[in-house]
This record gives sequence, structure tokens and C-alpha cells, in this order.
Amino acid sequence: MPRLSHRRRRVFEALESRVLMSAVAADPGPSVDNGTLLVTGTANADTVAIELAPGGDFRVTFNGSAQTFPGVQAVRADLLGGDDALTLGFLNGISANVDGGDGADSMTLVASGVGAFGGVRLLPGEVLDDHRDVRHSGVESLTVVTGDGDDAIT
Repeated sequence: MPRLSHRRRRVFEALESRVLMSAVAADPGPSVDNGTLLVTGTANADTVAIELAPGGDFRVTFNGSAQTFPGVQAVRADLLGGDDALTLGFLNGISANVDGGDGADSMTLVASGVGAFGGVRLLPGEVLDDHRDVRHSGVESLTVVTGDGDDAIT
């Protein structure tokens, strides 16, 4: 008995043009972009210290790993999830913007030595408008460490 051949004809239809939207998440850890020191956390509990190093560079210790960055003009920390701990050392008049993200985050501001620069303002929110500002959101615990002499926190 002869075999019958069944051929199927395949038809492809053209679709209209489409755009695939995508976003690139920043890698965890510190980097510098246009003079802004960016520190991006992880979904876990991170420990971050940002401080002025000898010679005017900034040293960032991110989960135990230290790096130094020259030419920093502003600091932005997005800590994301986890119970993060951030220490901001003496920033020498550089503004900082801190978003603690999710979790029970803490921030320690070491303000010793800033008297010669007119002090530091701690402000809620996320917009930098002046040097010496430390703006913060999503931070549940704040500690300010001052140096010797007369200090005032208002």
C-alpha cells in the first residue's frame, strides 16, 4: 500500500515592532561616577564604613573589603535590603545622601573635627542642596559621635 505524504505548510506572520524594556542593577559595593561616590548594598545585611583617608581620598570598607577613591565630591549610599550598618566618618564638607532601604538599618555619623567647617546638618529626605548635609531615609537608628569640647545637637 502506498504511503500518503502529508505536508504541512508553515506560515509565519510578521509582528509589529516591539521594544523590550530592561534595567541594569548596579553591582554591589562602591564605585565613583562623575565625582559621586556610590555605594550600593545587597539584599543581605551589609556593613559599610565611609571615611576620609590621609591625603584627601575617601576610603570605603564594604563588608570587610577596603578601597580608596580620589576626587569624591558627594556621597550616595543605597543600602537596599537587610539590617545594614553604615558609618560615615568625617567627610570634610562633602554632602551625603543615604537610603537605608528595607530592614532595620543603622547609621553612625562621626562628626568630630567638623567645627572648623561650620558643622553638619542631618536632614530627612533624598535631595542634596548644600555641602555638609547628610540626608537620610530608611534609617531606623542614628548615632552621632562628637569630638572633645563643646558640642550641640539640635
